[in-house]
Amino acid sequence: MQPALRNQLAHLDRALMAMLNERARLLASVPLDDSGRSAATSDLLRRHDGPFHAQKLKLVFELIDAGCAGEDSRFATCETNPGSAVASPSTLGPRVEGEK
Repeated sequence: MQPALRNQLAHLDRALMAMLNERARLLASVPLDDSGRSAATSDLLRRHDGPFHAQKLKLVFELIDAGCAGEDSRFATCETNPGSAVASPSTLGPRVEGEK
């Protein structure tokens, strides 16, 4: 991989990480059963026209939402949604090195 491309991808990865963490912080104050929570992402996915498959993007958003749920969450206000079809964070694989 070319160094310039590697640097671009690393920059985007850092930006994605920062945005995902901010989204998780915001989601921590929204109840899991809030209808506006899923309506916003559904609307976003309906308008999606990029190369990323919309169904896969839906899964990404569900996994992001699941990231602030469960007993290993860093956010004490998040609750586990027992009716969710999304895998719990503990079943998504090993934690990243340095993660608490």
